[in-house]
Formats: sequence, C-alpha cells, structure tokens
Amino acid sequence: MANQDLFAPGAGGVPKVVVGRDDMLNDFDWRVQVLQRGGRGENIVLVGPRGNGKTVLCRKIEMMAQDRGIPALALSGGEVPTVPDLLGKLAKPSLWQRWGLEELSPSIPEPPQVAGEAESALEEALHKCAAPKGLVVTLDEAHVAAPQVARALLNAAQMVANETRLLVVVAGTPALDWRLRLWSATFSERADCRRVRGLSTDEIREGLRQPFAQRTPEITVTEDAVTAVAEDCGGYPYFLQQWGYRLEQLQRRVIDREAVEAVREAVMSARRAQYGRRWSEMLDAGVVGAAEALARAGLAQRGLPLKAVQKTLREHYAALGFDAAAARCALVELADIGYIWDESGESEAYVAAIPTLAGYTLAKAESYDMDSVMANFGLRLEHWRQEQAAGL
Repeated sequence: MANQDLFAPGAGGVPKVVVGRDDMLNDFDWRVQVLQRGGRGENIVLVGPRGNGKTVLCRKIEMMAQDRGIPALALSGGEVPTVPDLLGKLAKPSLWQRWGLEELSPSIPEPPQVAGEAESALEEALHKCAAPKGLVVTLDEAHVAAPQVARALLNAAQMVANETRLLVVVAGTPALDWRLRLWSATFSERADCRRVRGLSTDEIREGLRQPFAQRTPEITVTEDAVTAVAEDCGGYPYFLQQWGYRLEQLQRRVIDREAVEAVREAVMSARRAQYGRRWSEMLDAGVVGAAEALARAGLAQRGLPLKAVQKTLREHYAALGFDAAAARCALVELADIGYIWDESGESEAYVAAIPTLAGYTLAKAESYDMDSVMANFGLRLEHWRQEQAAGL
C-alpha cells in the first residue's frame, strides 16, 4: 500500500505529497488543535480554479480532525438540495457510530420541512454535534450549492462557532466570491478567506521528485525529466498529478526524458478531455465567444487588468446587441467555469485559471453555431438577473 497512490489526478484523491501548501496546512493543523483544546473555530473559505487542489485541502483538514479525535463531516454542494436533506445527513445513525457518539444520535430531531424551522433545527443540530468533541464540516464545490442550503449553513456556522467547537470550511471556484456576497456577506467578512493559487516552478519540481523518492525501492527522476514536466505544467497542480500518475505507471526505476516522452500523448489526451469539458460548459453557458475575445486580448500570455477584461467583454456583447449587464454576467460565468480568475483577490487583474486553455479555445474558434450560443447566453443572463434580484 505504501507504494500506491503517489499521485491522485482524479476528483477527491489526495496525493502522497502536497507541495506548496505548507503554511496553509500548518495553519489548519493549529486550528484543529484549538478545537481539540476546547477553543472555538474560525471558519475558512478556500477559493481557486478547478485543479488547484481545494478538494485536497478539504480532505487534509478532515484527516487532521479525525487524527485528533474530532468528528469531520464532508459535504459537496450538489448533494444537499434542501436544508432538511442536510439535517437528514446529520441525523444518520451510521455517522454518529463512526464518530463514537451513538448515545447522542436520537437527540437530533427529524428534519422539519418548513424553511424557517429547518434552519433553526440545523443550528441546533450543529450545536449538538459539535458540543461533545468539536466538529469540522467541509462544504466542497460550494459554488453549486443550493442558495437556501448555503445561506442556512453559513448563518448557522457563525452562530454555533461563537458558542462551541465548530469549524466550517467552504471551498469553491472563483465565482464563490460573488455567491458568498449574495448568500451571507457577514460569513465571508468574518471567515479566513484563502486563495488557492498555482504552484511555483520549484514547487512543481518538488511535487514530482518527492513522491518518487518515497517509493520503496526509490525511483530516481533525472533533472531533464523534472525540467520538462515543470515547463509543461505552468504551475497548475492538476497537470503535475497527471504527469506523475502516468510516469508511475511505467514502473521504471529511473524516470528520464525518454520516459517523459513515452507518456506525453497520454497526458495530452487527458488534458484535451479536460479542456473539452470546460469548452462545452462555456458553449452551454453562451460565453465561448467572450472567452475567445479575452484570449485574443492576451489573457494567456500576461493576464489582463480588470479594466481590460471589462472593456473586452463590454465590446464583445455590445456587438451582439446585449446591454452592459451581459459583461458582468459573463465575467461571473467564466470565473465559475474556471477560465479566468482574480488570483490576488484584490480585484485588479485576471489571469488564465487553467494554463493553455485559452489557446485551446482559440483553436476551436468558429466551430459552433453563434445563434445557439447567443440563445444560451440569453437564458443564462436572465437567470443571472433573477439571482441578483433575489439575492440568491
């Protein structure tokens, strides 16, 4: 088992070595220790593009909690459509048995169906869950959570964390910034918000070398192989995991440049599949033309100041007959999909969230029906207006 799962390119996997996140992981461990000692938790928000490692960080803090005897509940934004559904998860006897708290499980009430009552019951349930040993709750893919569920959980998290040992970690794509302001502005203001950025070249190099060095027997990675992988990754953690996973499958004692070339097509094939999924999402949302416009403006080469992004989007949609709101909607949608993101969190500039996706988008230019794209965007824009109006 020690020789398995060195790399984890799939969703939810945790690689053997997590590089570039030492400060964040040390801080998480400290917060878990505070809970263990009876202190209150400070809620955390993790924001970053798909593939930057948010899910890995969620799994790591869950492991830290469990290693210290603190219950941890892992949730995903799409799996709890209503507050009663979330209460139902908290009331499962199997969950309490896993936590060693079987005697308390009957005290969690049956989920009420009335919204206000359900939210009050959620607060009560979280308090009861956290009181005996503390509790860590992670909500991954939070950007797709049902608004009423997200709002209820975030509001309850603030109330309960003031009274007992509860720590809630919320993770999502860059559009989570915008959604948190709609759902619960006070949560994002009071939580510790972290940007899960890309990795440096040195971190990519260590992320390839260290796992292979921990194999028994050790696998050596030559300098030219490390350089080739680091140059290709462009700081993107998902690409690193793809390279490592494919190279490990070769089962060689030495990973050299020849080995890198031997798996290159398999890595590129996986990458094209990922690009295809993102491109299809942009097509369905009607923002693929906007993505092309940003790529032509230089997004992939150097990033773009916020003013340049806004101007490019306004001009693109004005030419198609849309009003100024279209540019704001497209910006959120492209961030949600993971095409662009405000890496610094200072709302000054945007970078390509997934390296080389902009080039793929340009290569696919004019391969779609513009009328269908405009119709898709019209529907998305109307939905966005409704979200804005309702504060969802």
